[in-house]
Amino acid sequence: MNIQSVDVRPETRALGQSVTAALARHKRRYQGTWLRALVLLQPNSTELPSALIEDSGLEPVDKLIWLVLMSRACNADGIAVLPTHLELARCANVAARQTVASSLSILRCRRWMTVCRISWRKGGQQKGSAYALHVTPLPIADTIHLDPHYRAFLEASAHHRHTRIRTAAKDVLAQLSE
Repeated sequence: MNIQSVDVRPETRALGQSVTAALARHKRRYQGTWLRALVLLQPNSTELPSALIEDSGLEPVDKLIWLVLMSRACNADGIAVLPTHLELARCANVAARQTVASSLSILRCRRWMTVCRISWRKGGQQKGSAYALHVTPLPIADTIHLDPHYRAFLEASAHHRHTRIRTAAKDVLAQLSE
C-alpha cells in the first residue's frame, strides 16, 4: 500500500491541530512544565463503539482499558491526563501492570489509540506526550500522519516477546507492504 498516495482525512488533520493546541494550553497552564501525557477524544465520541466490541483482534481486557481511557476523557471534556499503568490496572481490575502495557500496545497496533506527540528532555527522559482515542480504528494513512513513528513502533513490536503484540504488528506491517 502506497501511503503517500492516500489522502489524510480532514478530520484527522483537525485532530492533529487540536493536539498541538491542547499541548500548548496545558504547557502554559502548568507554568512551562509538561504533563506526563494527555488523552484526547475525537469530537462526538461519547457513544460506545460497536466496532470495538466486535473487534476480534482485541481481548476483553484491551476493550476495558480503552473504555477506561474513554471514560476519563469524556469526564474531562475530551482532554484528560493519561492514567498511569497502575491506575489503569486498578480501574480495569487487572492484576498486572504488564497486562495494561500490552493492552495499550495492542490498541496502538490496531489503531484504536494513536500516539500523536512525544516530547523528550535532554538525556532521553520523556517530557510529555499526547494520545488520541478513536471510535473506529484510524486508517493507516491517518495514523502515520498523526504518528510519524508508527511504522518504527510496528517494526519493533513485530519482535516483541508478547505473541499478541507480535501478531498485531505483523498483520499491520503486511498491510503496509501490499
